[in-house]
Amino acid sequence: MERLKICTWNIGSSYKNNTFCNVVEELKEISPDVLCIQEMMNEKEYIDTIINEVKLNLLEYRCLSPSPYWPEKKMGIALFSNLRKNSADFLHIPAPDLNFEYDGKIEFIHDKGFIFCEFDDFSIITGHFFPFYRYNLNDYDFREYYHNLDKWMSKKIENNGSIIIAADFNSNYSRDLLSKSLSCLDCAIDGITRPIHRGGDCIYFDKKFQLREAHNLFRKEDHHVCYAIFEMCAI
Repeated sequence: MERLKICTWNIGSSYKNNTFCNVVEELKEISPDVLCIQEMMNEKEYIDTIINEVKLNLLEYRCLSPSPYWPEKKMGIALFSNLRKNSADFLHIPAPDLNFEYDGKIEFIHDKGFIFCEFDDFSIITGHFFPFYRYNLNDYDFREYYHNLDKWMSKKIENNGSIIIAADFNSNYSRDLLSKSLSCLDCAIDGITRPIHRGGDCIYFDKKFQLREAHNLFRKEDHHVCYAIFEMCAI
């Protein structure tokens, strides 16, 4: 198998800060085989920009919540690639009923979710988890939510060989809280992936891959763009 380039990006406030197009220019240079995006606005303008500029097809999109920047618009998780999709699955994670005042406004935690997609030679999981830290909450007080995600991902790993996880877990403790699934995978990227010294964005992979390169970019963005280049190991 030729080299495989996987890229993940949580757009975050790039809409608000008008840096979306700047990142797209860099994505064109990266030229990923699979592009995973969290907080992808369900708007033709943004989806078509990825399709036309990065030259990738939209394979999966799941709407999750209103945008915090434009509440009348929806956002979710998306997977773009020109590879052939064999099957897909989706885990919807309803949010806990919690409301908070943040930056002078009342906010509530939105639903989150994860996409599983199977290709000919490998499978991928991508998605977006709750930012409990944003509301001064302890991730460990919400173990049930992590447990349900961990159980779902572990089953996918068990039943599907050659798997890569490229997602935003919104936690500095994801390897502990999602230990059943992540402990059986190697890590390409999982560390400080936001300028505010928070982690969450990550790429994990199983031992059927050899990691050739891993990059954590855009330190001035809300979330860094992360990508990794792999080769399939000989079986």
